[in-house]
Amino acid sequence: MTRSAAPLLPLLLLACSPRPEPPAPVPVNPALRQVADSTPARAQAPRADTTARVRPYREVITSRARSDSGAITVHWVGERLYFELPDSLLGRTS
Repeated sequence: MTRSAAPLLPLLLLACSPRPEPPAPVPVNPALRQVADSTPARAQAPRADTTARVRPYREVITSRARSDSGAITVHWVGERLYFELPDSLLGRTS
């Protein structure tokens, strides 16, 4: 073998070597499969009242609310956040 072909020998051996086998799939525990098959599909719970009552602004944003105004006004009432979007951002005119 000549000196110029010697560096190509490892590449030739790699190209001719067999490909490794893909890993075998992990078997599923039959007991878990039985539980999964017997679990009913999650059904939608019926709603008691589908028409939510719209509360007046003064009932929602009370005097306890902490507000921060900017492009969008943010109101904190307890742990809830309310965002007040001006009509100009929504493309409506007053």
